Amino acid sequence: MFSPTFQDWPRPNRLLFYVLLLMFAAALLVLYLYVMPKWHQYQKYQHAIQEKEERLAGTPWPQDVELLRQQYAEVRKKLDGDPETAEIGLVLLTDDILHQATSTFEERILSQFDSPQHFINAVSRIDYKDAYDHFAQELEEQKVTLDPTNLGLGEDTADPVWQMTLKLWTAQQICHIAREHHLAILSEDGIAAINALPPIAYTVEDTDTATPYLLEFPVRVKLKGRLEDFLLFAQSLSTSICFLPLKQLEIQTLPPDPPLPGKVNTVDTAIFNMVCSSFLQPRSSEFDMPIND
Repeated sequence: MFSPTFQDWPRPNRLLFYVLLLMFAAALLVLYLYVMPKWHQYQKYQHAIQEKEERLAGTPWPQDVELLRQQYAEVRKKLDGDPETAEIGLVLLTDDILHQATSTFEERILSQFDSPQHFINAVSRIDYKDAYDHFAQELEEQKVTLDPTNLGLGEDTADPVWQMTLKLWTAQQICHIAREHHLAILSEDGIAAINALPPIAYTVEDTDTATPYLLEFPVRVKLKGRLEDFLLFAQSLSTSICFLPLKQLEIQTLPPDPPLPGKVNTVDTAIFNMVCSSFLQPRSSEFDMPIND
């Protein structure tokens, strides 16, 4: 019985076989290089969709696409604002609040260091020492002495220079405003009653490694003066170019000295023990700042 080999095939048949073999190899190549990656990508997307559906099932959010789009539009309107009602969005409102909070030293920082980040990296101990000497001289004119230990500003402190400088600036600015409103800085054994408290870092995430978006530098000061002058002083702590809000306030009234004639003496002078804060928005994570609860 005759059994033809491949060489015995007619030439057209052999060519057709080669073509079919090449087409099969090309199909395998396409399957391996194109179809299979697409299939894996599809499975990945399908798995992600299933996970999102499972998460949505456990939330109050609707799974209907149109309802989700409607709610998304409402949320975006709250964030970006509504031009039709002239409502300010939360994003712009947040920026305005942060700008107002950091306005106290903004001009000073930008004029000397160009940016808060450059201030953090570039302010030197010489800059701090010049500011400290100038502030100490101002207090000497008021017959009180500035103690760097009370401010946490000693030469042996472990705080970064930029934090020391901001504490000093904050105390100095509070005292400037107090002096403008005829309030005296109290002293204890000749030492100015000014104390810098630990700085506070505000973060979005409550973790030890979170990057602060806003830094607070509280300072405690004791002042003495008339209630009328203190009210004007308190108003001056929050303006378009200054924001040193009162966080704590204790008022100890003092009777007139000498007492006024009559049974009723008007209390006009008091001691004000208060805490005011300044703020800085670092705009970068490349600095050393402890996070305090």
